[in-house]
Amino acid sequence: MRHEIRASGVGGQGVITLGKIFGKAALYDKKQIIMTEAYGPEVTGGFARADVIIDDDMIDYPMVNNPEVLVVLDNEGWDRDGKFVRSDGKIIYDSALVQIDDGNTEAIEIPAFNTALELGNKVVMNVVIMGALQVLTKAVSRESLEKALIESIPKGYEELNRKALQKGFELGELAGGMN
Repeated sequence: MRHEIRASGVGGQGVITLGKIFGKAALYDKKQIIMTEAYGPEVTGGFARADVIIDDDMIDYPMVNNPEVLVVLDNEGWDRDGKFVRSDGKIIYDSALVQIDDGNTEAIEIPAFNTALELGNKVVMNVVIMGALQVLTKAVSRESLEKALIESIPKGYEELNRKALQKGFELGELAGGMN
């Protein structure tokens, strides 16, 4: 099954890291993966986007034009990329950061920012989103996602990231999965 996912935000939110870790998890699941990234020249605060295609079969076209899922973490990302989501697609967002104004696409709110703050570090917001994204898409397995995450973070932050991922799984389950 093919999954086309776009994560859009600003530099410093971990959007590109989310794409890389999700892609690495797909490799562990022995799936085909293409991940592309785009970002502005600013170190933080400029636009950032990660496009991930995951498929059981060979990927013949490497671009995400109409994602089935848009993870959006800021209003500029919504303004820039919201119009590209397929009509039967899903938008995963955090209302603390984004105001969605699209009645044509299913929007799923995941309170990732506040959850990360409750865990003691806003940096794991993208990990909370990753967990919810796994539940809502089933594009990768939980086991592979956790393995890819733990291998990708600095030593000493494993427990915080595991907690953030678990919270994301829980929030995704509360929001309901994609069929």
